[in-house]
Amino acid sequence: MSAKLDIFNDIVTALAAVTEIETIELWNSQLTNEDREIPFNYNAVFIEFADIPWTTTNQQPSRLGSEGDVSKQQKGDGALITLHIAFSPLQDETVSFPIISPIIDKVYFAVQGLDNNFYGPLLRVAERQDTDHDRVIDWQMDFNTMIFECGELDDSLTEIPGGTVDVDVNVDLDIDNDIIRTGDGQ
Repeated sequence: MSAKLDIFNDIVTALAAVTEIETIELWNSQLTNEDREIPFNYNAVFIEFADIPWTTTNQQPSRLGSEGDVSKQQKGDGALITLHIAFSPLQDETVSFPIISPIIDKVYFAVQGLDNNFYGPLLRVAERQDTDHDRVIDWQMDFNTMIFECGELDDSLTEIPGGTVDVDVNVDLDIDNDIIRTGDGQ
């Protein structure tokens, strides 16, 4: 499994315990394109893999605990994951901050320190408020981690079973005809 997918799934699982969050998805500029996106329920958290600088390792990372071709192993140093915590349109942001601040804290405590064999602890490194979304509040929280990926596949996954398939066609196929070219079926 991909370390990125592990991170995504672990964050989704951790945030599922935050009852105030109704939507957890991969970031796709949903707030900027809200008028064109599939509707989602607020309060929402969108997970963005902002930056992952990869380097090839020269040795087997001890966290992977498996043998393999070391030339295919990579390490993502300083991988940056941004959580976009989106709150429903509110009339007055000065009144709303005391309401959303405890939810922001719950998201932080749910995600801070998450780790497994393929990535190190997620550690918060920055937060900011993005005010470019009308009355929607987009609170962004950045987490840093180190990712380990091996890149080696199980041989059974790379082999496609072969064999001959007998196709018994009992009709005359006329590919060059008006119905196929025009699609009118008449």
